[in-house]
Amino acid sequence: MPTQESLFAHPNNILNYLRDRGHTNITLKNVEPLRDKSHHLGKEFGFGDPIFVEFESSGTSHAIVIRTMRANQFGHSRRSDRMGSLSDAYDTYNQTPMHIRALDVGTIDAHGHLYPMPPGEPFLVTEFIPGKIYAHDIEECSTHKTASPSHKKRAAILARYLVTLHAQKRDRLQHIRCLRDTLGSGEGIFGISDGYSPEDPVVTPSRLERIEIAVLRWRWRLRHLSHRAARTHGDFHPFNIVFAHNDTPVILDCSRGAEGEPADDVVALSVNYLFFSLQNGEHFTGALRELWTVFWETYLDESKDTEITHLVPPFFAWRILVLACPTWYPKTSSATRERLVQVAENMLTGAHFDPFKIDDLLGPNQVFESSNTSHL
Repeated sequence: MPTQESLFAHPNNILNYLRDRGHTNITLKNVEPLRDKSHHLGKEFGFGDPIFVEFESSGTSHAIVIRTMRANQFGHSRRSDRMGSLSDAYDTYNQTPMHIRALDVGTIDAHGHLYPMPPGEPFLVTEFIPGKIYAHDIEECSTHKTASPSHKKRAAILARYLVTLHAQKRDRLQHIRCLRDTLGSGEGIFGISDGYSPEDPVVTPSRLERIEIAVLRWRWRLRHLSHRAARTHGDFHPFNIVFAHNDTPVILDCSRGAEGEPADDVVALSVNYLFFSLQNGEHFTGALRELWTVFWETYLDESKDTEITHLVPPFFAWRILVLACPTWYPKTSSATRERLVQVAENMLTGAHFDPFKIDDLLGPNQVFESSNTSHL
């Protein structure tokens, strides 16, 4: 990551940048940190490292500030966070009355070179690997009474993939952030809740409120488990897995910094065995129940993770709210949506999760249904 020092050590990079932006006959007069004069007021921390630059161009004096942002635990730990924050500043500064003007936005590489970012929407280019999305496997199994050896093999392969991935440990702060984002991000529980219609007959506003309050309690139950921070996928559902050559998986679209709580990945895939099964019947049986068992057995046996089954409730709640949301899955029946949300409610109120006794969680939760909510 570039630092202030890289710019101070290579002032010619600033000169080159200014020339690229149309300035001529440049004399660089001063480059220094823009010191905060308010330390005596008690404020010691800030998000950025602003650099003051004074120069002359064709006889006219100019003063600008090059603003960079440090990685920190307040939602800026990823490069994409800092890019998003600074591009948002560029988009809004000049639209705000009496605000300082934003002149440019770009990136600084490790050698101090400044690259302006052109206007427009960002894009990403990836390779293409032909293959079969794993969701097709699950759909195929949803009407079968037993799973084929090939389908069982694939479920075990995916469990082992996660075991290997999760063995890579990460900074504890990434676990705390994962819990926070699971609740409060636009892609998390609060954002998905806002995707429901106020007139939804199954997942009503009061029901969503109870779920959100319950999940908030779970954040504080799990917050001390930051030692679990690991390399993750972040969105390990069956539409992000392709089997390209026989039983060799290709993984798509890792998300959310690819760091956090391993339970999220395990839940993101396994809940789909339940989801696809319930769409074809009231009970969780048949081939998909077998794949669920193979997946959980393999992961638990090989990861030696004795904590994971005790902390899955908020992640099941999150993934189930996605699956039960008509915005995402408009063809899912009301009956299936009801059964799914009941699973989340049972877990959130403390019902023990045993992956091999999942039927215990498939009924209504009277305690959850009768809990009070407050409407302001």
